[in-house]
Amino acid sequence: MDWVRAGKMGIDPMLSKHMELAAGLFGKPEIDLIGDANPYRPWLNVPAVVTVAAREGMDAEYDFGNLLYSVAAQMDETHFRATNGTSSCCGK
Repeated sequence: MDWVRAGKMGIDPMLSKHMELAAGLFGKPEIDLIGDANPYRPWLNVPAVVTVAAREGMDAEYDFGNLLYSVAAQMDETHFRATNGTSSCCGK
Protein backbone atom coordinates (compact mmCIF):
# COMPACT_ATOMS: atom_id res chain seq x y z
CA MET A 1 0.00 0.00 0.00
CA ASP A 2 2.86 2.39 0.73
CA TRP A 3 4.15 1.88 -2.81
CA VAL A 4 0.77 2.78 -4.32
CA ARG A 5 0.25 5.78 -2.02
CA ALA A 6 3.70 7.15 -2.81
CA GLY A 7 2.93 6.91 -6.53
CA LYS A 8 -0.41 8.64 -6.11
CA MET A 9 1.40 11.47 -4.30
CA GLY A 10 4.02 11.73 -7.03
CA ILE A 11 6.83 10.49 -4.79
CA ASP A 12 9.44 7.85 -5.61
CA PRO A 13 8.70 5.03 -3.13
CA MET A 14 12.41 4.20 -2.96
CA LEU A 15 13.07 7.48 -1.12
CA SER A 16 11.85 5.67 1.98
CA LYS A 17 14.74 3.88 3.69
CA HIS A 18 12.27 1.24 4.88
CA MET A 19 11.00 0.67 1.34
CA GLU A 20 14.56 0.57 0.01
CA LEU A 21 15.48 -2.05 2.60
CA ALA A 22 12.36 -4.13 1.92
CA ALA A 23 12.84 -3.96 -1.86
CA GLY A 24 16.49 -4.96 -1.42
CA LEU A 25 15.50 -7.99 0.65
CA PHE A 26 12.34 -9.09 -1.14
CA GLY A 27 12.42 -7.28 -4.52
CA LYS A 28 10.01 -4.69 -5.89
CA PRO A 29 6.46 -5.70 -5.06
CA GLU A 30 4.20 -6.89 -7.84
CA ILE A 31 1.14 -4.68 -7.61
CA ASP A 32 -2.23 -5.65 -9.04
CA LEU A 33 -3.93 -2.30 -8.52
CA ILE A 34 -7.70 -2.30 -8.63
CA GLY A 35 -8.93 1.27 -8.88
CA ASP A 36 -7.66 4.63 -10.00
CA ALA A 37 -3.86 4.81 -10.42
CA ASN A 38 -3.88 8.52 -11.24
CA PRO A 39 -2.20 10.89 -8.79
CA TYR A 40 -4.33 12.51 -6.11
CA ARG A 41 -5.75 15.85 -7.29
CA PRO A 42 -5.32 18.38 -5.91
CA TRP A 43 -2.18 17.23 -4.11
CA LEU A 44 0.77 19.36 -3.11
CA ASN A 45 3.82 17.76 -1.54
CA VAL A 46 5.91 19.62 0.97
CA PRO A 47 9.13 21.07 -0.42
CA ALA A 48 11.93 18.50 -0.76
CA VAL A 49 13.98 20.27 1.91
CA VAL A 50 11.25 19.53 4.48
CA THR A 51 11.32 15.83 3.59
CA VAL A 52 15.11 15.69 3.85
CA ALA A 53 15.07 17.60 7.16
CA ALA A 54 12.47 15.23 8.59
CA ARG A 55 14.29 12.11 7.47
CA GLU A 56 17.90 13.14 8.08
CA GLY A 57 17.31 15.40 11.07
CA MET A 58 14.28 14.47 13.10
CA ASP A 59 14.19 10.74 12.36
CA ALA A 60 17.96 10.13 12.35
CA GLU A 61 18.60 12.07 15.55
CA TYR A 62 16.28 10.51 18.12
CA ASP A 63 16.58 13.12 20.88
CA PHE A 64 16.05 16.07 18.54
CA GLY A 65 13.23 14.37 16.65
CA ASN A 66 11.52 13.19 19.82
CA LEU A 67 11.50 16.75 21.15
CA LEU A 68 9.99 18.14 17.95
CA TYR A 69 7.41 15.37 17.64
CA SER A 70 6.42 15.83 21.29
CA VAL A 71 5.91 19.56 20.81
CA ALA A 72 3.92 19.00 17.61
CA ALA A 73 1.71 16.42 19.31
CA GLN A 74 0.42 18.77 21.99
CA MET A 75 -3.36 18.96 22.00
CA ASP A 76 -5.29 22.23 21.86
CA GLU A 77 -7.73 21.68 24.72
CA THR A 78 -9.92 24.59 23.62
CA HIS A 79 -10.99 22.40 20.68
CA PHE A 80 -10.33 18.88 21.97
CA ARG A 81 -11.18 18.14 25.57
CA ALA A 82 -9.26 15.36 27.29
CA THR A 83 -11.38 12.89 29.24
CA ASN A 84 -10.55 10.22 31.81
CA GLY A 85 -9.98 6.90 30.14
CA THR A 86 -9.11 8.47 26.78
CA SER A 87 -8.92 5.11 25.06
CA SER A 88 -12.08 5.85 23.09
CA CYS A 89 -11.90 7.86 19.88
CA CYS A 90 -12.72 11.52 19.72
CA GLY A 91 -13.84 11.86 23.34
CA LYS A 92 -16.91 9.64 22.76
